[in-house]
Parts: sequence; structure tokens; C-alpha cells
Amino acid sequence: IQQGKLEGIQQGKLEGIQQGQHLIVENLLKVRFGELSERLTILVEPITALPPEELTWLLLQLAQLEGNSEGRQQAERLIIEKLIRSRLGELEEQASGMAESFLALPQQELALLLSQLTELQPEEFLARWRPK
Repeated sequence: IQQGKLEGIQQGKLEGIQQGQHLIVENLLKVRFGELSERLTILVEPITALPPEELTWLLLQLAQLEGNSEGRQQAERLIIEKLIRSRLGELEEQASGMAESFLALPQQELALLLSQLTELQPEEFLARWRPK
């Protein structure tokens, strides 16, 4: 029973940290770009799964962008590129140009892609999503 309590406490702490990161990312994007577009909303959750160093680097980059529609588009591209590079590791050079293809996807397909990015092995992901 004691072990179960400890695991529950640890799980609660982890969920609290994740919720805090989610709020930080969401608030930074709202402050920088105003209301979040559907695409930016879709991107918030995968960003929070990045390792702390990568998340910090990305947030610093996002904070430097202009708060207009061009800045919002740059933010979307930057986030997608970072997520791809973070996941593909040594295969990242094969990912060049993928971000532009992903930005052209409808919202629903982009959400599917982002979920598969974390679920599939890098080679499987590239085989499915490599731009044609």
C-alpha cells in the first residue's frame, strides 16, 4: 500500500509539472501572438514534451518573434522544425523541408502527424511522412 501511495504522489507531481509547462507555453504564445490559432493550439502539447533544455531554447526563440501574423507563421514553422529535429535525432538532415510540408496539412492531419511523431520509431516516421 505504501508503494502505491508513493507512486501516486510521484505521478501527481509529474502531472503537475506537465500542466505547469503547458500553461507556461500557452501563456507565452498568447502574450506574444494574441489569441492562439488552431494550429498553435495543436502545437502546445507536443512542445511541453520536449526535454527542459530544448523547451527553454524554443521558448527563447519564440519570444523574439514579432507578434504579427508573419511572426505567428514563423513560430509554427520553428515549433514543427524543433519537434521533428528533436525526435529524429541523427536522422534530422533527412527532415529538411518536412516542416513546410507539414504546415500545408489540414489541422486534423497535423494533429495525427504530431501524435505519430512520438509513437513511431524515427525510421518508420520518415517512411510515412517523407515529403513526396
